[in-house]
Amino acid sequence: MDTEQAKNRLEQAKEALQHGDLINGLAQLTQAIVEDPALAEARVLRAEILLKMGNVKGAQEDCTWLMEHMGDLTGNFTAEGVEHRAKKIFSSLNPHGL
Repeated sequence: MDTEQAKNRLEQAKEALQHGDLINGLAQLTQAIVEDPALAEARVLRAEILLKMGNVKGAQEDCTWLMEHMGDLTGNFTAEGVEHRAKKIFSSLNPHGL
């Protein structure tokens, strides 16, 4: 696991996404997650991008991973608002709680 390199990729992804480059951003996020699977911010951002691209299943997989590995989403973990974004994405995938 290379946490520092994963964080660098996360920053590269954010920069690509600011320029509207979803494909490169998504690739950087995926590589960041490969390098550090516990990088929650990368998973949340990737779920958001996948959802925008219409990949509901992929977004749901990232949200499910977050819920299984990061505790409940009521504030037991904090990462600069990451838990709120994950909960919002998951709610949009499953708005009726089914």
